[in-house]
Amino acid sequence: MDSRNVFVCDNGTGYVKCGFAGENFPTSVFPCVVGRPMLRYEESLMEQELKDTIVGAACSELRHQLDISYILILLTMELIDVEGDGMADMVFRCIQEMDIDNCMMLYQHIVLSGWSTMYPGLPSRIDRIWRYIK
Repeated sequence: MDSRNVFVCDNGTGYVKCGFAGENFPTSVFPCVVGRPMLRYEESLMEQELKDTIVGAACSELRHQLDISYILILLTMELIDVEGDGMADMVFRCIQEMDIDNCMMLYQHIVLSGWSTMYPGLPSRIDRIWRYIK
């Protein structure tokens, strides 16, 4: 068995689960849902003021009163009006900061799997994402 650790990030319906391959349970689990109020005017529910966009755990609590979507927040943070790098930018920057001898090996071991690989058109979707990120 290879001694290198393989990091696994599963962006499922509503939660991101991260950990290392071979372990029984993820190291971290956090919500990845975005909700927008079904009613489009300002009001408060249960003494909590509704915002235009509600993210994560707060979204889970008000799930029954929100229009929920499971967008690719990890790829493009702008989708929820948050300033910050997406997952692709962070991975690219981390690899670029490594020793030059390790960069090629790291790029060769990135694996895409899951929902995005199950449906037709994966190459065109990846191409569209990369063009958007650049």
